[in-house]
Formats: sequence, structure tokens, C-alpha cells
Amino acid sequence: MPQLIGDCIMTFPLINQLKLKHDITIVCNAYVYDLIKYLQHSLKSQLLTDNEFNGEIIIDFLSNETSADYIRLSKPKITVGFMDGVWKYDLILKQPAEFKSFQASSIFLQALELLGLNSNNSLDFSNSHSWQFSNQSKILITPSAGNISRCYTIEEYVQLAENLYNKNIAFLLGPNDKNIRNSIPYEFETIESSNIAETIDILASAKMIVSSEGGLMHIAASYGIPLLGLFKVASVSNWFPYHNKYQIAIGEGKNNYNEMTGAKMDVILVTKKVKEIYESI
Repeated sequence: MPQLIGDCIMTFPLINQLKLKHDITIVCNAYVYDLIKYLQHSLKSQLLTDNEFNGEIIIDFLSNETSADYIRLSKPKITVGFMDGVWKYDLILKQPAEFKSFQASSIFLQALELLGLNSNNSLDFSNSHSWQFSNQSKILITPSAGNISRCYTIEEYVQLAENLYNKNIAFLLGPNDKNIRNSIPYEFETIESSNIAETIDILASAKMIVSSEGGLMHIAASYGIPLLGLFKVASVSNWFPYHNKYQIAIGEGKNNYNEMTGAKMDVILVTKKVKEIYESI
């Protein structure tokens, strides 16, 4: 689902290889545009509001009639997209579900191979900027994700915060999270963010992140911020490709989605893992 933040970040290994030798234009929606503009400075991205049509290689994140019109007018040398798109792409990528227990990001190693580029089996999620430790102390808890079924309850996250009470704890809430603010005890700092640039600045001010598996987790992970990702329904082996000794994900996602939506957080285990990561940084 390349309209979503985490799924777009999964394309960074492909983008980082292609932009070394090719002029790339990414066609995307508004919030993905902000994400790429902030994290991939050397890359062009278009909101389809321009009269200019260009791009030697076009990676289509929209997969609809609008992006197909853009491709048609741009006349690129190569188009890349998924089977469910409107355009007949030169390079069709496998869907993540086809990889099952393998890393979904292997899609992009496949793309590099098909394009004749040497990947060295390396998945590079680095950005134009990366997180640096400079005596930050805050543990930032981000309890939400794009789909509420992927999140543990706010009550479980509050219990985790109470277990870590001797640490500097804050909750980060996105624009759609106002309904859970009243469930967070007043003694914990609550930070609200309304856009990508502001969110990244807030994430980078923390020593580590504890996050539901979703867009904020993927932003923090690709940015290199130490984190504990909590997977409730998705498979860690499928959706956590990052290689950083301070970045850990736990969870037991299974094929039976309905079975996993009722899963409870192991707060004792999560508390232990948070302390281990925090002390090791």
C-alpha cells in the first residue's frame, strides 16, 4: 500500500540505489511528498499541481488515473509500480504478501536485480539526515498507528509509562489522536504534532522511541533513532528490516489477523526491553 508512510519508507533502499545514477521523479500524495522532501533532499517529488512533466524513471506511489496521466505526459524511460496500478509499468514489483516470512523490503532487492543494478543484498534506509545522540534523555511513547487494530490500548501504554516513571517520559500524539489525550495521566508530558517536519524534529529530540508498528515507527527507524517497535498483528520478520543494534521489534504477528487483534501487551517484557535499550545507548 504505497500511499502509506511506512510502506513508502520501505522503498528507500531502491530509491537510494537508483538516485546514484538516474534522474528520479516520485509521484505521491501530500503527506508522502512532505516525508520525501524532508528525508530525501536530493530527490524530486511532484504533487501533480505543476505543468511540468518530467522524470527519466518514475516510481508510482499513487497507482491511479491521475498518476497514469502524469506518466503518459512525462514519457519516462522506465516506470516502476505494483500490479494493482492503472499504468502498464515496465517493472512490476511483487506485493509484500508474496514474501510471507521473508522481509517485505526484499521487493526492492528484486527490483534492483531486474534493473541490472548490484545491490550487494544491502538494504540502505539512510536519509539525508540521521539521528545523532547528544545527551537526549526523553523516552517518547507513540501509541497510535494508521490502523487501530495494530495498536495496543492506551491503558497498556499508560501502564508501561508508569513502570518507567523514573525516566523522562512523554507521549507523542498525531493529528487523529485527540480522542486518547484524556486517557493519559496529567503527570506525563503530552506532545501533539500536525506535520511531518515537526514530527521528525520531535522524534529526533528523544533518546529512544517506544512505538506501535506504523508510520511513526518506520520514520524513527529509517532515521536511525533507537526504538522498540511493538508488533501486534504484523510479522516482525516480514516488516522490520532495519539493522541497528539499538533498534528492536517484538511481537508475534500471524496470518490470522482476527486472532491477533485481541492480543494483549506483555507490559513486563516491554518494560524490560525498554530499559535494556535505554541503558545500552
